[in-house]
Amino acid sequence: MVRRYFQHCEIDPQFGLCDERTRAAFYQESMEEVLDSLYELAQTDDELLSLTRKFTEKQIADMLDTLYRFLMSRPDPMEWLKKHEDEVWNLATLNEQPVARAFCAEAGLIIDGIYQR
Repeated sequence: MVRRYFQHCEIDPQFGLCDERTRAAFYQESMEEVLDSLYELAQTDDELLSLTRKFTEKQIADMLDTLYRFLMSRPDPMEWLKKHEDEVWNLATLNEQPVARAFCAEAGLIIDGIYQR
């Protein structure tokens, strides 16, 4: 259906679909590139350096995955991210914003993991 009416969908007629294995490989490759960039930037950014010292690479990857899944659940993920990128988080916004609840849930999982060790 999409191939037949591609012009109505405003997509390239040469688009392709990928299977789950290909999608997972692209996702993993992208995650590795993001993490490499993070560690490179951490060499000159104290806040990023603090993040990379506090959490393992796996924990950071899990946080990024949580954020990615949250963003992809939004109708327009990049628009939502741009709208909220300068937001200041405090106790009031923790209960109001879905992303803050997602971050709190992730923090809870990390804390539970620490207690189980």
